[in-house]
Amino acid sequence: MASTASTVKAYKGSSDQQDVGRKSSTPGHTRRSSLEGTGFESSSASLDSPPSPIEQSFTYLGVSTAESPLPPLPNPSPALSLVINKINNLHTCPLDWSEYNLSEQDFEELQLREQRNEFGDRHLRYDYSPANRTFALRMPNGAPHEVLTRGTDIEVALALAQIPSQTGISSTAAEFVKGLCNRGSTTIWYPDPFSAVEENKKNIERAPDGSWGQLPMINVYPACIFEVANSQTTKCLENLAREYIFGTRGAVRTVVGFDLGYRTKKGAKMSTWRVKLNSEGSLIGITREIMVVCNKDGQRNQDPEAGLRLSLEDFAFSRPAGTLDGLEKISIFIPVSRLCDILEQGGESRGITRAAFPPPVLPHPARSSRRYNLRSRN
Repeated sequence: MASTASTVKAYKGSSDQQDVGRKSSTPGHTRRSSLEGTGFESSSASLDSPPSPIEQSFTYLGVSTAESPLPPLPNPSPALSLVINKINNLHTCPLDWSEYNLSEQDFEELQLREQRNEFGDRHLRYDYSPANRTFALRMPNGAPHEVLTRGTDIEVALALAQIPSQTGISSTAAEFVKGLCNRGSTTIWYPDPFSAVEENKKNIERAPDGSWGQLPMINVYPACIFEVANSQTTKCLENLAREYIFGTRGAVRTVVGFDLGYRTKKGAKMSTWRVKLNSEGSLIGITREIMVVCNKDGQRNQDPEAGLRLSLEDFAFSRPAGTLDGLEKISIFIPVSRLCDILEQGGESRGITRAAFPPPVLPHPARSSRRYNLRSRN
């Protein structure tokens, strides 16, 4: 198996990265073969006959056959054993992010075990930084994290879909919006921007909670990234945002981070980091905006102007001057009340007061006086 570092370098700056599936640093690891581990054998074939070309191909790809079973792996190191045990018990872990110290050799062995389907049908998501040997397991911790991530994706998609039909929108801007794509947790790689030692500048591998980019794949990186963190974990949104932006040299233009459990389990805040460019379009820094979604007592932010506001420039890519001008003047807006609704649906902020924001109501037929409340009952 080729080393992770050398394989990752092959993807750097290549549009092929867009086709890579979750948590893969090798082309053959994009999707697991449904034939893997099935023990292909034919009742009509003699045990002494040489393997067929098809069987030889499966053997080359590392797929077990009756003629050539895969050699057993050595016992994992203590550090890797800890990670494997956590993966095998994901359903018992309440957190969404867990970090471990893992050598590059252990990380490669973990990926090999995943290729061999040792973890069953679990869809693993994880990050790895070779410079500091940090392995972060992104765990599906249930409703709060996933509902907020997917709910925000839906709201962004709905808002973007309305832009082309708005009055005064240029055909160029409308085509730009139609080319935007929800890339989800597609894995990206970039060199460690904060490593002072040259030999440590190996590619970091990350699978963000959500991401948006342009189609066709003009840029190998998404322009806008979403991350959700729980304050009880070591996941630092600010460090992630700075790493995304500086590591991609500004190709990632915007990072939106939700911090759940802000101060207390009922609190939540949202931060938005953006690239700061000079007149020549070069990255010179980062700006940050912070908004409280709900306070420590679970009270909603009642400011009607508060919410997630993103301009089309937040979804754009680096380009020559005079190209796609005016994107910063076109924006989408998700009110904070809607963000609170999504949090409640996930059960993260059950104590949020609802009085200031009555639940939405579906239109009803004229012959009926029945109203249907969309809000779930707790």
